[in-house]
This record gives sequence, structure tokens and C-alpha cells, in this order.
Amino acid sequence: MMTMRNVRIGDHRKNDLPFRGYPRKDRLVSVVMGSPFSEGLPDAVLIESLYMVASGLRCASFLHPRDIQEVLQLREACHALGMGFAVRKVGDRVLKVYMYGEEKGDFIDGIPDIEGDLGDKEFIMGQIAVANMTGLVLDYPECCRMRFVRHLMEATDQDREATLALRRAEEPDPDAYYVERFVPCRPDCPGAIGRGRSLEIGLRALDEELARRYRGLKASHMTDVREGTISKEKEIRDRQL
Repeated sequence: MMTMRNVRIGDHRKNDLPFRGYPRKDRLVSVVMGSPFSEGLPDAVLIESLYMVASGLRCASFLHPRDIQEVLQLREACHALGMGFAVRKVGDRVLKVYMYGEEKGDFIDGIPDIEGDLGDKEFIMGQIAVANMTGLVLDYPECCRMRFVRHLMEATDQDREATLALRRAEEPDPDAYYVERFVPCRPDCPGAIGRGRSLEIGLRALDEELARRYRGLKASHMTDVREGTISKEKEIRDRQL
């Protein structure tokens, strides 16, 4: 498998895709879950990033791709679904892949790449700008978005803090961990919990089986935070940048 250090996409913005229109709801499950591009993509990507955006339940999603093959799979999926697709890079390496619906194209066009030869201060400021704009594009609760930006500005470890807070919580709610790699500002954040519940209700109205699988994903995301999985993945990415 190629690592992120090997990911290279030439003039990558030429490969971005504009949003073309939402697909028919009665074909959505078969296109997302049964197409050749779905092979090897985890449920969190298929349900939370592709199905939810293509159905209009979410306005946009993003992820840190594992390798160039995943970047190409996601682009093929977005093309098949009529979704927007955009790659943003740090230096010559892929940092984030965005998938979006009709309302977010202009905003995502404005998300910058980060130059690879910046000094430490400028690099951190670039990270803050991208993180803040990403949170706005994805409609994350403002309290969670600002908490993450504060951690970047103060050079503190948000993911470690989130792990410790979750381990101390008496009755944490999986709804607060409503999409993969999202970290709420606290385990009982009402904004995050509300989004998790709303997404499940909307998904249930479209497909009961996917809603059941989504409930399991939220519990799995919460476990990842509790076990420090996000911190470990971030350490690997940081070593590669």
C-alpha cells in the first residue's frame, strides 16, 4: 500500500469535480454500496461521507485519505453520484479530500492549499485557516470548531484531551461522535449530540438498514476517541508532513 508520503497528484485542482445534482433516492443505496468503487472503502466512508452527502443529509464531508488509491476511488464515487470533489494539499502531499453538495462549492473553492516550505509559524497559521474553514463547510457545532482552533493556536493536544475527558465521563452519548474522526468539544456537547440524532432520524427515513449500521458506527467512533486511535493516526500523518 502506498503511504501518504507517496501520494502525488500533479496540478490537482484541475481534477476537482463540481457538484452536478443529487441522484435519485431509489438508486442511491445500489450506487453507493454496490458499485466497483466501493470495494475496500469502510462503512464510515460509504455511509457518512458518500451516502449522507449524496442524499442531502449532510452538506459536505472530508477525510484524510490513506493512499492514492483511496483518493481515486473517492473521485470515481463522486463522479458517479454527481457530488463535488476537491483535493487540498500540504506541499506536494494530499492533506484532505472534500466531498460536497450544492451549497458548498464556492466555499470549498476558497479553502487553500498549504505551501510546503513555510516557516513553523506560517505553517501553523495555514493549519488554523484550513481547520476553521473545514469546520464551517461541514457545519460542525461552533463550540467544537472553536475549541479545535484554540488547541491549534495554543499548540495543545485536542485529541489527547478528548480521550481523557471521555474516559472520565460517566454516561457518554455516542451521538456526540456522529461522524468519523469528529471530536466534540466535550462528551456531552448538546450541539454534537443533536446532530448525531438528527442524522440518524433522517437516515432512518431513507433506509432502515443503513440507519442501524450508522448507530454502530457512532459507537465505534466513540471507542476510537476513548482508545486514542485519532491521536495515533495524527502522529503518523505529522511525521509524514
